[in-house]
Amino acid sequence: MRGKLKKWRYIIIKMTPLVKELLELVITLSAFSGIVVGAVRYLLKPIRITLCKDYLVDFLAEVELGIPKDLTQIKRAFEKYDIYIKDLKQNTYVEERWKEVIGDKKLYDFVREFNNKQVKTIIMK
Repeated sequence: MRGKLKKWRYIIIKMTPLVKELLELVITLSAFSGIVVGAVRYLLKPIRITLCKDYLVDFLAEVELGIPKDLTQIKRAFEKYDIYIKDLKQNTYVEERWKEVIGDKKLYDFVREFNNKQVKTIIMK
């Protein structure tokens, strides 16, 4: 029994410097990965802005034309708008257009109003 303990103690003592080196490597890599993630986010920001702008402009144009939208499409537009304004910190013509078409309505107020317009349009046809 004593021989096994000495053997394990010897292995642990010999492994300690290696474990320390591995921990330092992991810490260095995690710091580096944080830098890489930040750089990738920085590089992708213009693409994200363009994608949000395109989606929102198309959505607003279709709403103005009276093209029917389901709840999922409306929710996604509101999510994209929040990303565009809050996360990407954009304040452009898209925001002005959003306020003209949607106003300061919350999601469910807009859905209720939009659905009522769609019902009236169908009845009138």
